[in-house]
Amino acid sequence: RILRAAGVKAFGIDLRQDLIDLATQSGADGAALRNNEMLTGIVKKFSHGHGTDAVIITAGTSSLDPVELAGELCRHHGKVVIVGNVPTGFSRKTYYRKELELLMSTSYGPGRYDANYEEKGLDYPIGQVRWTENRNMMAFVGLLGSRAVKLDDLISHRFSFADAKSAFDLILDSSSPTIGVVLEYDREKVLFEPESESFAKFSKNDTISVMGAGSFAGNFLLPHLKDLLTLDAVLTSRPHTAEGARQKYGFAKAVTDPNILLEGQAGAVVIATRHDSHAPLALKTLKAGKRVFLEKPLCLTMSEYVEMAAQLRNPTSPDLMLGLNRRFAPHIKELKSRLSDLPVAINYRINAGNVPSDHWVHDPEIGGGRIIGEACHFIDLCAFIAGSQIKTVSAYILDTAPQNHDTFVASLQFENGSVASISYFSNGSKNLPKEYIEVFSGGVSAVIDDFKSLTIHSGKTEKSKAGKQDKGHAAELSSFAESLKKAKPFPISTMESLHATLATFAVVESIRRGGTQIEISAFENAWSSPQTN
Repeated sequence: RILRAAGVKAFGIDLRQDLIDLATQSGADGAALRNNEMLTGIVKKFSHGHGTDAVIITAGTSSLDPVELAGELCRHHGKVVIVGNVPTGFSRKTYYRKELELLMSTSYGPGRYDANYEEKGLDYPIGQVRWTENRNMMAFVGLLGSRAVKLDDLISHRFSFADAKSAFDLILDSSSPTIGVVLEYDREKVLFEPESESFAKFSKNDTISVMGAGSFAGNFLLPHLKDLLTLDAVLTSRPHTAEGARQKYGFAKAVTDPNILLEGQAGAVVIATRHDSHAPLALKTLKAGKRVFLEKPLCLTMSEYVEMAAQLRNPTSPDLMLGLNRRFAPHIKELKSRLSDLPVAINYRINAGNVPSDHWVHDPEIGGGRIIGEACHFIDLCAFIAGSQIKTVSAYILDTAPQNHDTFVASLQFENGSVASISYFSNGSKNLPKEYIEVFSGGVSAVIDDFKSLTIHSGKTEKSKAGKQDKGHAAELSSFAESLKKAKPFPISTMESLHATLATFAVVESIRRGGTQIEISAFENAWSSPQTN
């Protein structure tokens, strides 16, 4: 079927009549049993008297017959490709006279069993190795997707995983004609019941409590949340501030003690306090069995990250969503819908503006710095646009701003081959719009200008404008609310929130090392080791 899809004429030979019939049904131009006395003449006629260009052997036998027969059927300077398990101690005469080329096929193609290729992701240049293991797989999946190759009628038996032994017994039974044996998952099975303890993190509960009612919460979170969910308790450090928020937004109660808030009936807690309290409050909330929406950053130190990651990777832990709102911006959604599955190149410029050196955001113990506190937004958005996890990062700071690390350039490399450059500048003019994103992929170029307009250049140039700047806050909170109401996973998974945070810490580490490239997985493994100081 693959040969036919490629425009190659194919002739099938086997020991079983049912497989000969199947070959014909599959589109073979000819087929015959091996014991047919006229086989050589039939194949010669099939090949217009020349012999075949190639013979592929997929048999498994101790007999020399397949390789000897292949030599007889091939034309001069033809190829014999051994895919199956057959001996190669054939007679020299036929292969010598025809100057045949004998090839041994390792499963999947070039790259198989090569650790640099399979484990480290070092690809072979396509100009030198056209059909690698991965490219072979891609081509085959493409044939399936286009229905140029169909496998439906090749599946002869189906078994559940619980009955896997019967499937293997069938394969070993030579008297039973098997072609394709499939082990099937139970796609109707509910993996987690809402009543079970392990499903508690996805239980239906549209009541929330909120920790923090400062300017950010008041401007971007609470105005939307009050219309989406039932509000239980609001917490601030000052009683009058909490009471003011309660009256303004309709909370059931106002508190200053997190323990009192966590005793409530809310299924989730929104945390929008100062950065240094994020990790402690989030851990406390998760351990109380409540889901968490946490405004960035997740934490301020790698030690806190390791503790948070351990908690969130515990199967019984509720889940957490980090407030990475730019993913939900309308122009980002439109951009994603226009991109192909090809790797992308991203140029993201942020005209962040100056923040005084004595501002709390620069305090490593309170704000964590602007990279930890804000740049995680841009790192995550690049990963979202690329549709891939980050593999390596490297970053440099401007020499005149070594203390605050708030003028820097970071380079990101992704697992799927995409690349991104993030330029975060605190030394520019306020007259320049803050954010400018360029994305390039497969002949398409797109520009998002400060989340106010999107311009796409492909065969033609298209431009769309929003009525006003929209960085996705409303859509983010609507999606969060839907997750609570429908007992669904959060739209930004716990693992994505952890990954964005880890990559942000890797940027800081690269700057500390003078621009050294940091491999994300190795960076996390080093910190997770008990020996790490």
